Amino acid sequence: MVCEKFRSKTKKPVQVEGLEVNVAMPMKNSSPMSTDVEVKPDTQLGRFQVNTYLSMSGKWEVTAKVKDKSRIGNSSFTLDNR
Repeated sequence: MVCEKFRSKTKKPVQVEGLEVNVAMPMKNSSPMSTDVEVKPDTQLGRFQVNTYLSMSGKWEVTAKVKDKSRIGNSSFTLDNR
């Protein structure tokens, strides 16, 4: 998966030091099931390559947080791989 950080008003990419990505599947009557995530900067400004393995089909919650002293930002979405 590719995550791209950009300014919401201009839609232009933003250089950030790093990105933290968490991927988890909510489980009924149990703690969420998380998976390992590897995040690497891409060659394009503001883009990151995100590698993970979704071991079960279903709805996974993906949360990305900017790791930068001078910038704040986060985003989340649901990925349904059924």
